[in-house]
Amino acid sequence: MNNKAKILIIGGVAIVLLALLGVFLVPKLGGGMSEAQKVRQNKLSLARDYMENSEFQRALDLIDSVLIENSADKEAQELKSQILAAKKKAEEAARVAEAERQRQLQDSLKGGDGNSAAGAEQAQAEARKQEAQARSQEAEARRKEAELAIAKQLEAQKQAEAEARRQEAEAQRKAEQERLAKLSAEERQKQEQIQQLLQQGEQALESQKYSSARDAFNKVLDINLQDPGQTDKYHAVALARTGKSYYQEDPKSARNREQAVKFANQAISKDPSLWEPHYTLGQIYHDTELFGEAISEFKAAAKLKPDDAALLFALGNAQFRAGQYRDAKGSYEACVKINPYFDNAYYNLGITDLALKDQSKALEAFRYAAQVKESDARAHYRIGNILLDQNDLSGAIESYKRAIKFDPKNGNYYSRLATAYYRNGDLSEAENNFSQALKLDPQNPLHNYNLAVVKNDLGKAQEALPYVQKAISLKDDEPEYYYTLGQVQEQLGNPDAAIQAFTTAISKNKKYVKAMTELGKILDEQGMYDQALEFLLAAYRIEPNSLEVNNNLGNVYLEKELYQDSISHYKAAISKKPNDTLMRYNLALAYIGAKKLPEAETALMEVMKVDGSYWQAYQKLGEVYIAEGQKESARKILEKLLQQNPSYGKRSEVEQMLSSL
Repeated sequence: MNNKAKILIIGGVAIVLLALLGVFLVPKLGGGMSEAQKVRQNKLSLARDYMENSEFQRALDLIDSVLIENSADKEAQELKSQILAAKKKAEEAARVAEAERQRQLQDSLKGGDGNSAAGAEQAQAEARKQEAQARSQEAEARRKEAELAIAKQLEAQKQAEAEARRQEAEAQRKAEQERLAKLSAEERQKQEQIQQLLQQGEQALESQKYSSARDAFNKVLDINLQDPGQTDKYHAVALARTGKSYYQEDPKSARNREQAVKFANQAISKDPSLWEPHYTLGQIYHDTELFGEAISEFKAAAKLKPDDAALLFALGNAQFRAGQYRDAKGSYEACVKINPYFDNAYYNLGITDLALKDQSKALEAFRYAAQVKESDARAHYRIGNILLDQNDLSGAIESYKRAIKFDPKNGNYYSRLATAYYRNGDLSEAENNFSQALKLDPQNPLHNYNLAVVKNDLGKAQEALPYVQKAISLKDDEPEYYYTLGQVQEQLGNPDAAIQAFTTAISKNKKYVKAMTELGKILDEQGMYDQALEFLLAAYRIEPNSLEVNNNLGNVYLEKELYQDSISHYKAAISKKPNDTLMRYNLALAYIGAKKLPEAETALMEVMKVDGSYWQAYQKLGEVYIAEGQKESARKILEKLLQQNPSYGKRSEVEQMLSSL
């Protein structure tokens, strides 16, 4: 049975226990409502109000808080069923209304002229927007549902574990009382003195008074009991804690570590069943990166004290550092089973799941960590990273905001939030948050680079320039930084500087296809066709199916009047993006250059089919018809052009062509 199943079972036991306890906590009739009952009644009343106002999630949150207190609350269960039914009905009505709105929008676009394609595209964009909003709402609902489920499980486990610890402590106390009662007065006095000294030593350790602690433990070593076995047990505890005192006093001191190891080993020789010296040895070996030895000692300690969450946590840490991720995962899971409120264990479990490439489990662990300790900014940050990888952009944004709320001085959190906004198309918020990241860490090359990218995308090339230059000055071996510098210089109208930047990017990454493609495009625009061809062919050898590479090769070959090569590359590019009208139009030009007029005719008709307002295609198709001797077809298409676009820029040319027919 996996750990999740075990957690659920434990949770179930706790819920049953709470239900049983509830039998004894019901107040007598006629005594009025207790404060707890008043709170419950207020929550149910408010939940009904929320339901009537269609605020279903708020209503469900209130009901769940009541059910966490008492899962057997029949009234709350019935009200929750009503809310869920009302929510489902409202969602169905909303879906029907949206479907009708989309149908009406599509109907309004049917039967139009050359703008129909643009209208259809607008409708599709609107539909995509609605779909994205629906996904965002669904993701938020799933997040809240997951948080509530986690809260319920944690509360149930907490109750069960607290009861188990109470019973165990009570049993130990009774056993000790019974053992001491059997001793003689003198022997009992000695043992009580030993216990008092051990307690004094522990208190001194907690106060970081290490010499005082060792004095108390040394006094224990001076006391001998009638039972040699019992003497060894007490002396072993004193030796173990003496070793612990040396380690805690200065864990970085070689002398202190040496003393700690000596006393820990002496303790083990006195009492092999004592866990404490093994734990101290494990800590020392872990600190000195002897992870194999650390694992052995922590395992020995955990075997002797299997219900100690801190031991299992330390074992998991050593196993993780040793690269034993599966074992580390098992240790962390055992740790949180014992202590379901161990936030660092949940966090480390999430990190381990990431190392095991299990994002789903990692997300679950980080959510537990954030639930146990809401202020754990690291957990919210990790949740954001996973949601960003899963393209849940709204969820990622909310998680990064929580991370920033609890740790507003961490530049990386702002940077990742900015990345989520950037991918969500909100360039303004991306710019704001990259700027904030840079304020917190101005010498971070990545923050400078990212801010340059978003500013350039916003058309602020002049503002972007100093940031990308700063990024390069801080880290001059990143080809992407030079690539962005090239883009910025291109935006600023500095082709020579752009060429230099792209060339540098390629020199730092010989397979940088994007830089080769951009460089080829600029060289083509500058009329340097042979140089452009050199870089584009190098890119083509690396990525022969690239849309951008093939399109730019088509452009260069068209300029060089190598029409068959141009046709071949345009066709390859169009296969990747069939609705690109410019590439189809250029393909038609290549066909015309190659004297393949029927193919050119087909290509131009495809352009007009995709975009009925691509007016150049009308004129060019008229020219093709004239070249083919199809005067009537030429007249019809040219007249249609002037009829649909009376203000066409080249109207005089078209009229001249018509007069010649």
